Amino acid sequence: VSADVDTAVLALLRAALTGYDTDRVHDGEVRGADWPERVISAPLPYVIFFTTPGYPTNPRMCGRRGLAVEFTINSVGSTRAQAKFMGQRSQDAIDGKRILNARRIARTETNVPVRRDDEWTRPDGGPLFIDTRTYSIAAH
Repeated sequence: VSADVDTAVLALLRAALTGYDTDRVHDGEVRGADWPERVISAPLPYVIFFTTPGYPTNPRMCGRRGLAVEFTINSVGSTRAQAKFMGQRSQDAIDGKRILNARRIARTETNVPVRRDDEWTRPDGGPLFIDTRTYSIAAH
């Protein structure tokens, strides 16, 4: 079930984040990342989708037994404003949307600050900024 959620969410993100010369949605790992040098050469802005295998839901809390899947979307830009903009576009694309037999995606946290990434840089040494948003969906 978790793989079905991943596929559906990635499709929503890709459909919403069009108009760029390349695919700006990365599934867990950024294409164009130089791990030894800690340099990202992928075109900006972009989003990275991170998922979990899910966890069992408690029927006393939600009315039925099933699986809840949480996932995080990191939106990355060359400025705070660019990361925030991509984060909002991603949120608009998925928050409240219904997938997999009308199950609703919901944002699960509030106000994680947009922050500078001090571990990775651009090829020219420029900074990267990250906007992180977490969501969940009950995948019964």
